[in-house]
Amino acid sequence: VTDYLRKAADTDQYTVLANRIESVVRKRRAEREDRPESRYRRLVEGAVVGIYLIRNDRIEYANPKLVGIFGYEPGELVGRSPLAIVAEADRDRVAAALEARERGEIGELQYAFTGVRKDGVRVEVEAQGGRVDFEDGPAIMGVLREVDDRRRREYALGALHDATGDLMGAQAAETVVDRAAAAAEDVLGFPMAVVRLYDADDDTLEPVAVTDAATEALGDRPTYARDEWFPWRAFDSGEPVIADGSLSDHAASDPALRSALYVPIDGHGTLSIGSPDGVFDDTDVRLAQVLAANTATALDRVASETELERQNERLEEFASVVSHDLRSPLGLARGQLELAHEDHPSEHHDDIQWALSRMDSMIDDLLTLARQGEVVDETTRVSLASIAEAAWREVDDGAAALVLGDLGGIEADPDRLQRLLGNLFRNAVEHGSTSPPSQAQEDAVEHGSTSPRSQAREDAVEHGSTSNRPKADDAVEHGSTSSQAEPDDAADPSVTVQVERLADGGFAVADDGPGIPADDRDRVFESGYTTGDGTGLGLAIVKTIAEAHGWTVSVAESDAGGARFVVRT
Repeated sequence: VTDYLRKAADTDQYTVLANRIESVVRKRRAEREDRPESRYRRLVEGAVVGIYLIRNDRIEYANPKLVGIFGYEPGELVGRSPLAIVAEADRDRVAAALEARERGEIGELQYAFTGVRKDGVRVEVEAQGGRVDFEDGPAIMGVLREVDDRRRREYALGALHDATGDLMGAQAAETVVDRAAAAAEDVLGFPMAVVRLYDADDDTLEPVAVTDAATEALGDRPTYARDEWFPWRAFDSGEPVIADGSLSDHAASDPALRSALYVPIDGHGTLSIGSPDGVFDDTDVRLAQVLAANTATALDRVASETELERQNERLEEFASVVSHDLRSPLGLARGQLELAHEDHPSEHHDDIQWALSRMDSMIDDLLTLARQGEVVDETTRVSLASIAEAAWREVDDGAAALVLGDLGGIEADPDRLQRLLGNLFRNAVEHGSTSPPSQAQEDAVEHGSTSPRSQAREDAVEHGSTSNRPKADDAVEHGSTSSQAEPDDAADPSVTVQVERLADGGFAVADDGPGIPADDRDRVFESGYTTGDGTGLGLAIVKTIAEAHGWTVSVAESDAGGARFVVRT
């Protein structure tokens, strides 16, 4: 106070003095409130997003908006761990994000998680923050806001995409449904989840995967007979069903459950999700349907692979029995033929020997067809060109050429990939050539065997000629014809085979031979299909090996008018 008053007998002067003092105090207070710190505090406390300060793993400050998001009273969050407001499934991830930020490592600018309100209701939020340094040590300051439906769907769909990879990687139905129930809890944010599968023998929906939270809150889950409560409505109709507390089959016995969502798993069963707060919106339903659809796809894949394995086991058992039962009489016939030829040589014996060798080839191919169909469990990154070269060395008859483009690498079983390419090469060489095949490849028409026939006469039986061209050195050329035993052939190979990489995945094997008629292209991969005297199993083996890798194979016409086999990986 810089003014003064002359003392008087009355008290009016004291009133004036008091008013002046009060005015000065208000002025000083207003000046202090206009300082940057005060203005900043007003800004923070009036912000439309949650703002927090975390130090020493404790919430040191939370503005009114953040407190309101989680349903607490002002000051209730101060001193608590930030993980206290994070759903259990997300705590490890949030803790890692906070630790990284305290070290000054941001990583992702924003991260989303499921929060838990004071009343237990879950809320989807996203946070953004970083390290700040004070005189007494570092802290984490950031903002937090609720996620709207659009953002929530984006986050959940991204997480569902990752969960789908886990579903598709499962090798058993039990593993699939366990992971589906876990995804309902971790991705959709509903801890109470049950997956039931349909038991056709008993005509029931049996619980096979139950989250811990569902067991703790609701006890052992029942098996439902047909037309019993809501799971059957969803299963039979193929549409999701929502039951609120007044209608739910759990209403009387399960006070922890106010609402339930039942989603069909496309003929396999149902996904049941419970909610303690009784709210399922359109986003919840859509996301649950996506999870159920992905679960159905994974179960279909497991069932298909299981059936394929059973078929392969039966086929291999059959092939082994046939092989054993046929090889014994073949061996006896071959021995008797040799004795007969020693006593009474005859050119007809050559034809008999050829027939016996062909039977051997058919047995070999039958066993190969059974064994190559086993699902490929482990693959290796290999050079496609190197595998092609190795396959060509087993096929090259000295009268054909191989052209390799820029092929790169491929994930495959190397031995089976070599067999696949070898069979395609043999098909091209034998069907595309007008000259007789070499001694080493005589019986390789459309089948996978490389066992040679015993006599040169076999060429005449196959091709109507008695000429027998000498075997050429093995050679693989890149972009040119292979080395030949006869100069004239080198200048004009009987057939050129080209391997090329596809832009959208896979590879193709094309030749300039006579090609395959359009009407026959759907049949060439059938067991027993042949246009000559081969076993008719070579291309069937190609298809079997491709499917064992999870690939597809088809045939079309090449640019040169020959055949072009396309393998898509």
